[in-house]
Amino acid sequence: MRLPHNYSIVLESATKENNPECSGIKPGEEKEQALRIIMQHYAGPAADFEATRVDSVLIIKIRIDSLSGKKSG
Repeated sequence: MRLPHNYSIVLESATKENNPECSGIKPGEEKEQALRIIMQHYAGPAADFEATRVDSVLIIKIRIDSLSGKKSG
């Protein structure tokens, strides 16, 4: 089983055109849902994680109006 702390993302550059609103997602259903979406994106539909590890992961929600960037890796 691949765990959330075994992943990383590489990004060359990103440019924002507004002042983004950032907030950490607090433990609970929203955080588990966000983590499940991220895990499925990188590990496929069968991705799973140990519920006890959710608290060890920080997920930051960033609301932006516009973003441009370059793909890396």
